[in-house]
Amino acid sequence: VALVGHVAQGEPWLRSGAQEGDVVLASGAFGGSILRRHLRPVPRIELAAAIRSQVDVHAAIDVSDGLSLDLDRLCASSGLGVELDVAAIPVHPDAIELSQQTGTDAFDHAWRDGEDFELLLTVSEADAAKLMDLSLPTPLTPIGTIVGRTGLWRKENGKYTRLSPQGYVHQE
Repeated sequence: VALVGHVAQGEPWLRSGAQEGDVVLASGAFGGSILRRHLRPVPRIELAAAIRSQVDVHAAIDVSDGLSLDLDRLCASSGLGVELDVAAIPVHPDAIELSQQTGTDAFDHAWRDGEDFELLLTVSEADAAKLMDLSLPTPLTPIGTIVGRTGLWRKENGKYTRLSPQGYVHQE
């Protein structure tokens, strides 16, 4: 399937525009889409339009291949990395239900399951605060900060651990 379109207002959101110090915002919650949610995706068009009218988004990507893999792609395209507040990442109730079936931690499903079709955005700290004060069609959660060193980093108790991106990798 191929789609062609245009951006009605302003510049398109690309993966490659993240800036050091940006806040990473996530829409919705992640994981467990295999429990049939993937058959009924809800595109975040209304949310994107509301955000576009309020702030300058530096970089964005939709999460279709897994939160960590798509976040890593955004960071790689921008030549930067991210320090994550892993505890802040919203885990979908489906991931919790799936974890009971698979014996895998619900966070692991949120980290690597695909087809969530949520948005990851990077914006300035001031714009993130502005968005947190708005009533948006879908909640946004700050999950990390863009940093100068590449990779995905877990920030916990003042220490940093490098995390491996996981998700669906398309065959060529």
